[in-house]
Amino acid sequence: MSGTHKYATDEIIQSSKKLRAEIVELKKQLPKDTKLLNKEIEYIEKEITPYINSYKKVIEEHFFEIRDLFRWYNKEIRVYLCDDDSHKESYTIKAYVYPSDTNHLYIFPKKLKLYSLEFNIEELNKKSDLFYATFIEKPILDSNVRKNFFHIYDTLPFEEIIEIFWSVSSKQDKLDFLEKLFRLLGYSVEKHHDIKDVYKLVKLNINIEKFDLYDEKYGKKESLLILGDKKYLDKNDIDSLINYIQSKNLFDTAPNAIYTIAYLDTLSTEKLTQNGICNLDVKRLSWFLAKLNLTEFLIPFLKKVIMGIDKNRLDSEIEKSRRGNELKDKLDKLDTGFKTFKVFQDLIGDIFEFLFKDSFRNYYDRLQASEYEGHRIPDLVISNVNPIVDFWKLRKVEQNAKRIIVDFKNYSDEISQNTVHDVAKYLNHKKGNFAIIVTQKGINKSGLDELKIKYFDDDKLIIHLDARDLIEMINYKINGLSAEDILERKMAELSA
Repeated sequence: MSGTHKYATDEIIQSSKKLRAEIVELKKQLPKDTKLLNKEIEYIEKEITPYINSYKKVIEEHFFEIRDLFRWYNKEIRVYLCDDDSHKESYTIKAYVYPSDTNHLYIFPKKLKLYSLEFNIEELNKKSDLFYATFIEKPILDSNVRKNFFHIYDTLPFEEIIEIFWSVSSKQDKLDFLEKLFRLLGYSVEKHHDIKDVYKLVKLNINIEKFDLYDEKYGKKESLLILGDKKYLDKNDIDSLINYIQSKNLFDTAPNAIYTIAYLDTLSTEKLTQNGICNLDVKRLSWFLAKLNLTEFLIPFLKKVIMGIDKNRLDSEIEKSRRGNELKDKLDKLDTGFKTFKVFQDLIGDIFEFLFKDSFRNYYDRLQASEYEGHRIPDLVISNVNPIVDFWKLRKVEQNAKRIIVDFKNYSDEISQNTVHDVAKYLNHKKGNFAIIVTQKGINKSGLDELKIKYFDDDKLIIHLDARDLIEMINYKINGLSAEDILERKMAELSA
């Protein structure tokens, strides 16, 4: 065959020796594992084990039938104590939580060689249910002075119970729960005239926003609670809510405080706050109830609702929530730059599969799909042969997009027109004229202008997504909304 080079045996042997020598040199550059002292191991065990046992006890008392839904029940917990370049005076505590038939706690060396060629590759490839990280000052372990530093484990399952309930319950169940909750805290919950979704909180003895008990300035006036139909509020929902609340006919007199309950991103929460509205965090409510030892009064109601949900649907909803939150957490912690590009690529591949796997009869994707003998390598290609969702069907018709081209740019700065121009080279009418560019830091004005030029002049539709867009899309997916709605909005912005 023309173009094929045949290697002699000696050439192969010499090449192998050279590669082995390079691997040896790479290993020398890796940090050496440092073993933990016995007293350090004892300290970690002492801090973690009581919380796990306490957690398991509550599950067995109340939720044994669905114990597999809870994060810490029958889990293998692998704890690593690592040196951290950014925290010279501290160790980094990393805890990986895996499914297990019983509880196991493993404590590993101080320095975890994540990129070592010899470190337990099988273990690293094993997908964890949870990952936690925190810091601990080096002198603390040496002297055993500080106690209860492992606050990440200092939890009973009530927070998870609330999360599970809020994910799967109906609006009426939520309202019934809130009435019971506020009654325990000294409120009565009443319908506010005949206004949909607005409830009056009377005899308020607590500042819910700050969780300060018996604050006099909050003790006499009425407050209002707004509980809408949606679990997650997007940008348009926030604007509608603000306009709704500011309506002249909504209130007879100015309320002491206005609360709403929903899942929001940080920017949406800030916008509500600027307009005098507090979003109640369900997780914080659960923490506060546990602190006041009020959970036992609500567990029977929560259990009844949760146990009444179809088991398969329950498992699916919880897994979707956990997976989405895991992906958001990884994206939030990921640094930009060339060193983390491979991690960024794999993570975005996982995010796209999470977001769009159910949008096709069969989801097929390829990372680093080489074309023209490697001269052009799109970062991700998704097959659009059998779409279910209208958005992808339209791309197949309007842009002839039998494939969805996705390009990743893990740059530390915004991308510009040059990046858009480079990605456009992947597109043509025969292969399809649709692509998505994913960045962490966004796109500048020249890049936005180039997107519009490609769309209107060249019939090439290229959508840009940054980290905030991805977080919003994950939130949509977790809460049963369509992630494609964000892509539709991005298209609309190109036409604006």
